[in-house]
Amino acid sequence: MNDKGWRGRIVIDPEIHGGDACIRGTRVPVYVVLGALSADHSIDEVCTNYGVSREDVLACLAFAADVIEDGIFIGATTGGWRASPWWWSPASESLATMS
Repeated sequence: MNDKGWRGRIVIDPEIHGGDACIRGTRVPVYVVLGALSADHSIDEVCTNYGVSREDVLACLAFAADVIEDGIFIGATTGGWRASPWWWSPASESLATMS
């Protein structure tokens, strides 16, 4: 999956699973899929166990790769997507004012 193709499959909505990144149309968090893969479950097993597609699983991997590569945490706000460096917290200075 390339060119941020996960964006059509991974959603972050504060009303779904507490705002965790989930596979669109499900309540399956990305971290659950990654955990299953890291526990040596095959993609086919993950698909069967969680009722998701192979493309959904690949989107989870692409999402995780982008988060790690960019060094950001992507979270939802009422206004839409927000990208923050991993070290940023709401108590720290606003990203909009950082240079």
